[in-house]
Amino acid sequence: MSKIDWVAEHFYPARWQAVVHSHADKEELLLVLSGRMRVMFNDRAVEGGPGLIVCYPRGCVHQERSVGTGQLRLWCAAFAGADSLPLASRDTQGRASRGLGWIRDLRLSGADDATVQGIWSAVLHEVRQGATTEDDAGEQSAMTAVRAYAQEHLHRPLTLDALADVAGLSRSRFVECFRAAVGTSPVKYLRQLRMERARQLLATTNLPLKAIAPRVGLRDEFELCRTFKREFGIAPSSARRASSKMRE
Repeated sequence: MSKIDWVAEHFYPARWQAVVHSHADKEELLLVLSGRMRVMFNDRAVEGGPGLIVCYPRGCVHQERSVGTGQLRLWCAAFAGADSLPLASRDTQGRASRGLGWIRDLRLSGADDATVQGIWSAVLHEVRQGATTEDDAGEQSAMTAVRAYAQEHLHRPLTLDALADVAGLSRSRFVECFRAAVGTSPVKYLRQLRMERARQLLATTNLPLKAIAPRVGLRDEFELCRTFKREFGIAPSSARRASSKMRE
């Protein structure tokens, strides 16, 4: 039977990186609460944001680092005796996170060990339920990275080949994985993203259409007008007037 040793909440700044290390006397579980983490272990990389769970067996050589500009916040737990835990998992319902919080609070209050271990068993159940395969975990991380890249570089053309390179997949596999993860094609997602950004700029700035077009990765105001009307059913000028009236 697995036994939980301790649970703690850890905070790490942007660009933090741990040294390569292992734990000879314990197993370790990390659960991302906020920010983004990338881990390397067993010649494998896993990256994810809130809900990502990583479990290291005893003696597993690994390294963690924060990704992006935000603070990384984690639950860290040390334990022993858990068999066949997935290396990568997802806390899809938030139950594992809540359970770890309860364990931390119960330890601080001096609760009896049986109660703590009962909650720990429930946490392990959630970890196993959220298990992903190696390919699934890698492809999910890749799709998240692509979406973040698209939002950050929306002013660029962003071809399918360029996005597939970001994902580290062939073009055909990228399109398949993106549709499965996001529910739409990369081309449609980019168009929606560009038009939402254009609508935001129309509503919050006085920039002319010819200045907005390159900011959302379009050639000129004519392409902006055509694409905007296709997406929303109205011209950009009409959307701007409607936004202006709402603010009055």
